Amino acid sequence: MLQPETKPITQEQLVAEVKGIYAGLVIVEIKCIEVDNAQSSNSEANKLNHEQWQALIALHRTLLHEHHDFFLASRHPSASVPLCRLASKYAMPARMWRHGIHSFLELLRHQLPASLEHMLTFLYLSYSMMALLHETVPAFEDTWIECLGDLGRYRMAIEDDDIKDREVWTGVSQHWYSKASDKSPPSGRLYHHLAILARPNALQQLYYYTKSLCVPIPFFSARESAISLFDPPFDAGPHLSRIGKPFVRAHGTLFSGKRNDSIDHSVEEFLELLDGNASRALKQWLEATYFMAIANARSLLVYGSGSNAFLRAIFYEPDTANIPMDGTNAPEPDLDDIVEHRHQIIDFYLSSKRTFHAICEEHICQPFRLWCANHSFDHGIGQFLDHDDTENLSASGLPRQCLLSVFFGFIWL
Repeated sequence: MLQPETKPITQEQLVAEVKGIYAGLVIVEIKCIEVDNAQSSNSEANKLNHEQWQALIALHRTLLHEHHDFFLASRHPSASVPLCRLASKYAMPARMWRHGIHSFLELLRHQLPASLEHMLTFLYLSYSMMALLHETVPAFEDTWIECLGDLGRYRMAIEDDDIKDREVWTGVSQHWYSKASDKSPPSGRLYHHLAILARPNALQQLYYYTKSLCVPIPFFSARESAISLFDPPFDAGPHLSRIGKPFVRAHGTLFSGKRNDSIDHSVEEFLELLDGNASRALKQWLEATYFMAIANARSLLVYGSGSNAFLRAIFYEPDTANIPMDGTNAPEPDLDDIVEHRHQIIDFYLSSKRTFHAICEEHICQPFRLWCANHSFDHGIGQFLDHDDTENLSASGLPRQCLLSVFFGFIWL
C-alpha cells in the first residue's frame, strides 16, 4: 500500500515548535497560578457554580495538554541534546505537578463536600494524563510514578461511601509508592507515604515509619507522624492483634525517649505472648514477625538518630569525613570494630553450635539495653529461631539464613 510522502522535521523547525509550545504553556500557567491563588484567598469560593468549576477544570486541563505537547516535542527522536535537556533545565515535571494539578486539587479539597463531583472529574483527568506520560516520556518515570501514587492517595482519601472503592484506591496508591521506593530505596519520604496508607495496620505502620527515618535520605517529618501512632487510643483498636499491642506500646516508649515503668510491663506481656504464638499459625504469622524483627533492628539504630554508632557505621565511607545525619559534631565511634562485629555475629552463628540466645546476649543485648533498656530483642530473635517449628520456615520459603539477613545483613532496609 502506498504511503503518503513525509518530510523529516529539521532541527530549526523542531526548535521553533518547542518555543511556540513553551510560550503558550507559560501563558496558561500564569493564568492557572492567578486563578488558584485568587480562589484560595477568596472566602466566597464555595459559591462557585457548576459552570465556573467546569471552566477552572478546562483551564487546568489545557495546561496539562500543553505540558504533554512540550514533553513530546522536546524529546522528539530528532531533537538535539540541548533540546532534550530543556524539560529538566526548566523543571517542567515539577511545574506541571505544582501548577497544573496540586494547587487546584488543594483548592477543590478545601471546598469539599460541595466540590466532590468536580474533584473526582479532575482526579481521573490528572491520573489519565500521568499514566500517559508514564508510558510516553520514560525519562521522568520516577516523577510520574510518585505523582500517580499521590493521585491515588487523594482519591482514596475522599472516598467515604464505598469501602471497596477506598480499598481499591489504597492498593493503587500503595502499588505506585512501592514501585517508586523500589527505584529510589534511599528516599525516606516514600516510606512515610506507605506508612500513612498502611492504616489501620499498626505493625506495618511502625515498620514504614522507622524505615523512613533509617534510610540514607531520612524523612524527618515521619517522627511527628509516628508519635500519633503511639497515642494511647490505638491500644483499644480492633485492628491490632493481642501480641501486637504490647509490642507497639513498648516501641512507643522507646521512640519517645521517656523511660517509665510501663515498658517493663509491655515487654513482659509481649514475651509471654511470643512464646505461645511462635508455635501456632506459623505461616500466617510470618508477615507480623517480619515487621517486628525489622522494627527491633531499627531500634538498635535509635530510630535514625544521627549520633547512633551503628547507623553511622552503616553509612560510613572511609575516604570521606563522616558527618552525622542530623548535622551534629558527635565523636567518632570505633567504626572498624563495629562493622567487623556485625559480620562476626552472622558468621559465628552460622558456623557454631552455640545458641542464638548467648550470641545475642554477648554481642547485641548489652549495647541494646544500654541505649533503650529493652530486652525483647534477644529473646524475640532467639525464641523464633530456636523454636522447633521454625524448621518449617524452609518449606515456607524463609530459611534461618534469611531471618539472619533480615536482622543483621539488611538492618537498615
